[in-house]
Formats: sequence, structure tokens, C-alpha cells
Amino acid sequence: MELFAYALVFIVLLFATIQAISSEDAPKHTTQRRRHKQQRLANKRQPENTVTRRRPQPSPANKKQPENTVTYQKPQPLAVTKKPFDSTHINVKKGAVGEQIIKVEVLSKLDRSQYHYFHNLIIPHNGATTQIDNIIVSPFGVFVIEAKYYEGWIFGGQQQKTWTRTKSRYEKYPFTNPLHQNYAHVKALEQLIRQPENRFHSIVVFTHRDCQLRTELPANVCLTKQFIPYVQQFTKPIIAPEQIQRICKILSQPEWEATPERLAQHIQSLNQRP
Repeated sequence: MELFAYALVFIVLLFATIQAISSEDAPKHTTQRRRHKQQRLANKRQPENTVTRRRPQPSPANKKQPENTVTYQKPQPLAVTKKPFDSTHINVKKGAVGEQIIKVEVLSKLDRSQYHYFHNLIIPHNGATTQIDNIIVSPFGVFVIEAKYYEGWIFGGQQQKTWTRTKSRYEKYPFTNPLHQNYAHVKALEQLIRQPENRFHSIVVFTHRDCQLRTELPANVCLTKQFIPYVQQFTKPIIAPEQIQRICKILSQPEWEATPERLAQHIQSLNQRP
């Protein structure tokens, strides 16, 4: 028991001695570490008289210019002269389309031995000229056809001077009553072939497939699908065969053909009318 007590005392004294030695050496080690750290920082510092050299930049005046210098200039936009809008050519093209549709209908569905077809004639009328789209000469009368290649809804009346074509709520286009227009064609043709008015049948055909007649109109104003049935309803002969031959001979004369020159003159005369 005493031996155990002596051993315990020895261990405590030994531990105390080691602690004392460590506490004496700690400041020394701390001081050394501080010195080493300060020395490393001093080595990293640059000397005060150190001068940083920079590569000299050439001044704009000293820059060497190439001998064949080409200065690029942005091209100026070309001046575009806008021509005034002319709807005459558009109307002529649309009219030609409508006339061709009538031509196909006549030649494919009517008997050519009885129905003689004439297309796009310019004939004299009251000191000027008038252009007729389509003419059919038959024993049942002379059919004068005005073709309109118009898209949309058609509003008008038989006695109204102006009709309206509507494509939407905001697109409305007035145009001359085609019945009145075709009446002038009938009167001109009446004088040319020397036939009374009761032997003529005036027809207005709207040939565009997206066209609708939205008001009540006479039977001679129709769509393409109604055109041939309207012609075929006339079955009573009113013109003799010899008169038909004479009429066809007059209408076949080259002077009534709508050549480009005569068509241009006709359009010019229309534009000059008040």
C-alpha cells in the first residue's frame, strides 16, 4: 500500500516537472515562429525604389499608314420614284379572267351550230368607243354579257346608279351599276347590226367563285352556275337564219377586234371623259 502511494506521488511530481519545462520553452518557440513569419513577409515586399517598366505605346501620329489606303464609304440608298397607282390595268386583268370563264361556259355547254360566240369587241358608240365582253348570236336573240370577276358580297338595285362590293366590314368598294353599263353596250350594238331592242338580252354575270349576291336582283343578274340555264330558257326563234349570217359577218370584221393598240386608245378615251 505504501509502495502504491510512493508511485502515485512520483507520477504527480514527474507530471508537474514536465509542465514546468514546457511552459518555459513555449515563449521561446512562439518568439521563433514570429521571427520566421516576419522574415517571410519582408522577403515578399518589393524594394521601394523598384520601377515597373511598361512597353511604350506608339502615338497615332507615329503609326505607319499603308500606302494604298482605301477609305470605305457607306453607299447611299437609291432614290425610288413611286408611280401613281393606276387601277385600270388591274381592272383589265380581272375583266379578262371573267371573260375567259364565260367563253369556257359557252363553248362547252351550248350548241355551236345555234349559238355563235364573239369575244372582246370594241365598237363605235356616240362618237366614241365601247368595249363589249361577250356576245352570243342565236335564233333566240342576241345575248350581250357583261362579266364581273368580283369577290365578296354584292349589294345593289336595278335602278341604283352605284352598287357596292364588300369583302369585310372595313372593305367596301363602289362600282357602276353593271345593268346600266350593259344597256349602253346593247344600244351601241343595236346601231351596229341594225336590230330592234326587243331582240337583245342583257345579262350580267359575276364569275368569281367567292361572290355572293346579297340583295334581290333581276334574273338577268346571276352567278356563273346560273348563266347557261338563263340563256337556255329562251327557246322561241326571233331572228331568221339569213339575219344571223349577216350579224355574224358584221361582228367578224377585224376592225372591231380589241387589239392592244385599240384597247389602249379606248382606255385613254375613257380616262379623258368627264
